[in-house]
Amino acid sequence: MLYTVMETVGVKGMEMYNIRLNGAVRKWNRQPINVWFQVAIKHIAKSKVTDWIQINGKLVPLEVALLLKVDHIASVVSLLDYYDRSDSFVLVLERPDNSVDLFDYITERGPLAESTARDFIRQVVNMTLDVHDCGVVHRDLKDENLLVELKAGRLRLIDFGSAAFYKDEVYTEFEGENYVTFLTRRDEQRLNLDYLTL
Repeated sequence: MLYTVMETVGVKGMEMYNIRLNGAVRKWNRQPINVWFQVAIKHIAKSKVTDWIQINGKLVPLEVALLLKVDHIASVVSLLDYYDRSDSFVLVLERPDNSVDLFDYITERGPLAESTARDFIRQVVNMTLDVHDCGVVHRDLKDENLLVELKAGRLRLIDFGSAAFYKDEVYTEFEGENYVTFLTRRDEQRLNLDYLTL
């Protein structure tokens, strides 16, 4: 067995575990054997997957393919591993130490100082541009999908379940809740990529 689950440390959208890596060193982390670290486990029911893509001759959910495309971006949480089960895919995702999502961060601390808000917005814009440069559009940028690393003040983007391949044209499909119904057609064309609900 590659992983040993040591304990569940919290649940919010995904299961969080402390795990130990067993056996050979994994190429994605170059860590020595028996390193303990925290991960997020995401289960994707095959019956709920609408978009599939082929990787190395096997069909996987589009989310897996897109996470692999953005894996080198430091501001995106890494896909460490994934497993094809009979009824679902299991994604093992990086879970940065000492982090909370931006929603909880703001809820606990109240309004952000202008300098912090400015820094967070800058980070979101830069990570969005980096993701787009890889040919991916997130399509669900919101405070719950941004982790704040508390010591460094660095944001990390999570949850590519609504993501798609980037295209340089107007998007006609919609994911998530409709926050932009009041926009005119001209506005929609200018804002046809990601929208931010911070």
